[in-house]
Amino acid sequence: MELRELRGGNGGSVGGIGAATTGTPGVSVNGAPSPELGGICIGGAAGGQRMPTRADIFMEQLNATNAKKVALLLVLGFIVYHGLLNWKYGSDSCQWLLSKGRFKGDNEWQPYGCMVHKYSLTDTRRCLRYLAFFDNKNNFVFIGDESIRLLYERFVEQLRLPLAADEMADEEDNNASVTDGSARFEDKKLHMLAQYIRAEEVSPSLVEQLYRLESEKQLSSVYVVGFTYAGLLAGNTTDDVLRQYAANLTLLVAPFHRLVAQTSRVLWKLADRVDEEKLPAHWKLLQNEQIDRLNHVARGVFRYTEASVWESAWHIANGLLDNAIDGHQLCAHGQRLEVQLLWNMYCNDYMNYNDGTCCSSSEPYTTLQIVAYALFGVCMALVCGMCLRRWVLHLRGQTLYVPLQQQQSYDGGRAGGGSPSNALSALITDYGTPMVALSLLGLILAYFYLCDRTNFFMKENKYYSEFSFWKKKKKKKKKKKKKKKKKKK
Repeated sequence: MELRELRGGNGGSVGGIGAATTGTPGVSVNGAPSPELGGICIGGAAGGQRMPTRADIFMEQLNATNAKKVALLLVLGFIVYHGLLNWKYGSDSCQWLLSKGRFKGDNEWQPYGCMVHKYSLTDTRRCLRYLAFFDNKNNFVFIGDESIRLLYERFVEQLRLPLAADEMADEEDNNASVTDGSARFEDKKLHMLAQYIRAEEVSPSLVEQLYRLESEKQLSSVYVVGFTYAGLLAGNTTDDVLRQYAANLTLLVAPFHRLVAQTSRVLWKLADRVDEEKLPAHWKLLQNEQIDRLNHVARGVFRYTEASVWESAWHIANGLLDNAIDGHQLCAHGQRLEVQLLWNMYCNDYMNYNDGTCCSSSEPYTTLQIVAYALFGVCMALVCGMCLRRWVLHLRGQTLYVPLQQQQSYDGGRAGGGSPSNALSALITDYGTPMVALSLLGLILAYFYLCDRTNFFMKENKYYSEFSFWKKKKKKKKKKKKKKKKKKK
């Protein structure tokens, strides 16, 4: 075979003739790109064409249309994912605040699914002053053992203003502790009353005191209750003790129910775990296994009651167990975190901080929003009806065609050759296009409303500090050095 035959009679390239004679897909005889490859035309070295590679086809798919499709799929995926989370765990952000969470940068506590605001002295007093302006009584009652007393003291510290010496003496007289170990703090300007009632276990006097508090009808109060039993330090937590403990806690169900009926909130604080190695001598018999059994009994008693089990406080104490004082007392940082949870639960719904979404209800919808979304809903219903009609006609074997005269008048109007009246009549006749556009606009606005005005999508605080950043860097360097030493060995 001669070289002339390989190149072709007219001196064309080998690739061009090969494509023309053998019918290679993707390149036509006249050099035009084949429609099978989406119009890709790739020039060769000698002016011919070559087959497009996978990279060429992939680059062709990177366009605005496909990007919109991917974005739509991601949005739908997020909606389905968060919908399943809300269906499984509920949509009550207060329950998220009091139940779950984890530690993030610098040992800051992050509740599950919502953001917490860090309340300062100014923020706290502003919240109480706002509620006092509407004649609301701010009433907090702490009932329990030594751990509850420490929580009460940390809670009151955030309410005290720096005072002079004479004013400090007057305040100590007004807020003096009672002889039985109880304490009381009152600020008449803020309509604020916080009191601590000492209780080591359930007793008839405690039940009577709860009924007495209920008879005072202090609406929207917060009750923080937590204790075990008097003989806990003896370490003899048998099954009989657990049954008696459950029976005693059952006596609190009725007064708790009556308190919650007055729009008050009752929190049961679980017993904190201890560091058994750091415990003093008179605490040595106490074990974490016994504490866990007592907490399990408390969870079982209050699970189906109106009282809320404060699980997040237990998680905070367990996460800071290494910093516990004497092995059993929660450190100051942990107490501050628990107090912050209380203030977020109490004030977020009134103050509307951007970083305080826990216990913050959704904004009420307005009349304008109702009317607008109703109109968008009508458009969506019409579009769905049109699509359903076309689908039914398609199943029956009928095909919808656009009249030729209407199509010509519409094309002529776009090109400028037709009269404006014909173009306008064509646009009016094609009523499906504006309906589809309005429906898409309604869906987009509904998505915006879901993101900005509701707690459907869970949010979290971002904690970052220079210390935590460099600490992670040092850990990575240490790991690399250890790996190098192992390789050398």
